[in-house]
This record gives sequence, structure tokens and C-alpha cells, in this order.
Amino acid sequence: MLRAARTSWAASFASPMVIIGRCAFYMLLMTIITALWGKVAQEQVSGGLAYLLPAGGLGFYVGVTEIAVLGTPAMHIKLEDDIRSGLLESRLLRPKSHLLLRFAEGMGGACARMATLTMCGALLLTLSSFAPPTLIWWPAILLVMLLAATVGVQLSLAVGLSVFWLGRVLPPYIVVQKIAFLLGGLMAPVTLYPDWLASLAMASPFAAQLYWPATFVTAPSPLTFAQTVCWQLIWIALMSLILHWIWARGVARVLREGL
Repeated sequence: MLRAARTSWAASFASPMVIIGRCAFYMLLMTIITALWGKVAQEQVSGGLAYLLPAGGLGFYVGVTEIAVLGTPAMHIKLEDDIRSGLLESRLLRPKSHLLLRFAEGMGGACARMATLTMCGALLLTLSSFAPPTLIWWPAILLVMLLAATVGVQLSLAVGLSVFWLGRVLPPYIVVQKIAFLLGGLMAPVTLYPDWLASLAMASPFAAQLYWPATFVTAPSPLTFAQTVCWQLIWIALMSLILHWIWARGVARVLREGL
């Protein structure tokens, strides 16, 4: 498991042009979003987190959610290739679970991506007026972002496992991606939503990946940290059970009927 994660970490830095392109895209995206939220802030948006943040806070919030999104490797595509290529049967003979190995690979890649994007975000912060969290919060921030990466990789694996029944992962990926953007609060805190939608979003796995970590990193407090970690651990446990169940049923189906 650790070897797979280390290999994926190293592979993420093997293509400098890919890293440069990803960082350039992130910085361009944040430049546009920061300008947009600067205009919104002038209109004195009220309600929830958006009202409590200082100038530049909304842009910082979106910067964290974008790191979580862009930092998640496309494990659904790798699982699709594994299953559709016909190599799944041979990989089932290995002593360790292929699904766990893919999870470890995804975590290694996610940590590498998020590290590089965080450096880009730190560079942008030096050019802005928003003060980053104090050093005392950084251990908690690292834990929260690691758990966010875990939820993100699990969601990507869940989409990939849909290939057992659908044959392709693109349709479910598009659906899940759009739901994640909405319920995760990618472009704005879910506290700006209507109450019923905000409550639904906060209790979703997408908020555990995006909204709760970004809320804590943007405005850290002991209460927010407890809420964030609680929701993340709940969904990590539930997603682990769901992935195991889907994997077992999918493998049994392939061995019995083929893809």
C-alpha cells in the first residue's frame, strides 16, 4: 500500500510540463474567480460564512475547494481501463486487493497534486490582502485536507466501479461531478443556499470533500474543526463499506457473466 502511494507520488512529479500546466490553470482560474467575488463582495452579500469573511475571503474559500477538486486523480478512468481491458481476472490473483492498491495510488497522486497547488495558492496569497491562517492551525489544516483527499479518491473510485454495470464511466462521472459542484459548494459556500438545500449539502460526501475543509481553512475554529473531521470520518467509513460492497458484487458479476 505504502509502496503504491510512494510510486504514485513520484510519478506525479515525473512530467514537469503537466505540473506547470495544472498550476497555470489553477492560477488563471483563481485570478478570474477572485475578481468575480470582489465584485460580489461590493454588493454586500449576506448570510452564513460569506457574511463573516473579510475582504478576499470568498476567493480564498474557492481557492481551497479548487485545490481539492484539481488535486483528485482520475481514478475512475484507471478502474475503467482495468475492467474493460480484461486484465482484472489476473490482477485478482495478487495477494493484495486491487481496489486497495488503486486507492493507495490515488492517495499518493492526490497528495502530490495538492502539494503543488497549495504552493501556487500560497504564491497568490502573497499578492492579496487576505491573511492566511496562523501557524498553530496548520497541523489541523493538513489533517483536514488529507481527509478531503481521501473522500475525493473514494468518490472517484465509486464512479469507476459503475463500469461493471454501465460499461462506461463518462455518463456517471458527469452526473456526479455536477452534483459535487452544487452540493460540495465549489464556487460558493452552501450557507448561501436555501435552508433545505444547505442542510442537504452539508450532510453529503461532497461537502466533506469541499465545503467543510474550505470553511475550516478559511475561518478556522475548534468548532469548525470538530464538525469538519466528524463529517469526513463518517463519510470515509460509509464510502469504505459502499466501495467494498460494490467491488464484491461487481467482481462476482464479471467472473460469472463477463463484462
